[in-house]
Amino acid sequence: MSGLPLASFPPIAKSLELWSLMTFFQLALMLLVIGFLLHLADDYYRRTFASFRLKLSGENWGIVFLMVRDGSLFLSFVAGLLLLNLDIMADIKLAVPFVPFATVLTGAALVLKLTRDVSAPGGARRTFLWLLGGATALALLGYVFVMEAAPDEWTNAPFWQFMRSLRSNENPALATWSFAIAFPLLLLEFAWLLVAAGRSRDDA
Repeated sequence: MSGLPLASFPPIAKSLELWSLMTFFQLALMLLVIGFLLHLADDYYRRTFASFRLKLSGENWGIVFLMVRDGSLFLSFVAGLLLLNLDIMADIKLAVPFVPFATVLTGAALVLKLTRDVSAPGGARRTFLWLLGGATALALLGYVFVMEAAPDEWTNAPFWQFMRSLRSNENPALATWSFAIAFPLLLLEFAWLLVAAGRSRDDA
């Protein structure tokens, strides 16, 4: 260690930071996909729950399923919030406006889930699934076609050139515009949740 030049440490630290942020985003994306798929599997969950002969086994299955299903969405949303700032967007190749708007849709879905019964058939459940499906689609499309777009060494086709131009670290104007729209919408979602929580306390 003593033989390493001091000037080499800042680049190493920065590379480690960028790698950590990208890994953080990939984990958040994985959690979002898991949460969405498990919400689509609601009928499967109910059939499996009903098939248990022992009440304790069924309850354990239900607790694990619900913790994974709902916990994955909350963790994914929190990760999206942490990544949604201009300093991080300037460092890593986040897909804009895909990732910021996916975070907004995920937040809207969670607010709806916290304030309405989305487990029962009806308009609230359909809206919830559409919001969550839209968030998952935006995040996946941004990851596949923008963040992991075909490199310059492979092709310079206009389509892939355009996709690469949607990376936040290569398009600061678009990143700033996306942030300027997404962040106020997230604040509105928090305000909506606070109002809903206040009303529920008044009703109680």
